[in-house]
Amino acid sequence: TRAQTEGLYTYRDPHLTESYETFAKAREQLAAFAAGDGYAAWLQGETAALAEALGENANLSVRSIDLPLLKGVKLPAGTTLTADDSIELGGLKGANAAKGLAADDTLAARLNAQHDWFLENAGLEINI
Repeated sequence: TRAQTEGLYTYRDPHLTESYETFAKAREQLAAFAAGDGYAAWLQGETAALAEALGENANLSVRSIDLPLLKGVKLPAGTTLTADDSIELGGLKGANAAKGLAADDTLAARLNAQHDWFLENAGLEINI
């Protein structure tokens, strides 16, 4: 019945609220990480690794504020580095059209992947 269904949602809401609060806190921590001292070294390492995986003539994109952090990073021949301010928290995206490869290694994508895993594995379910 509707009353049972509403009761179930009310019962499950605290768990879902907890999940959203947990990921909101994680998002805040990622934003703090991207503004902190260790971010530049992390981004440089991730950029080098993604560039190597994508190969020559790839395109890598980072936030415009992150471009100066990558000045000394060695990239494969023909690889371009561009600004993409649709990247919210940090990290990078890359693609190699000739090889048909694309990667989203942004912090938001990593967080979203963890969110999906968490919802699938945390034992939360809605039974109607």
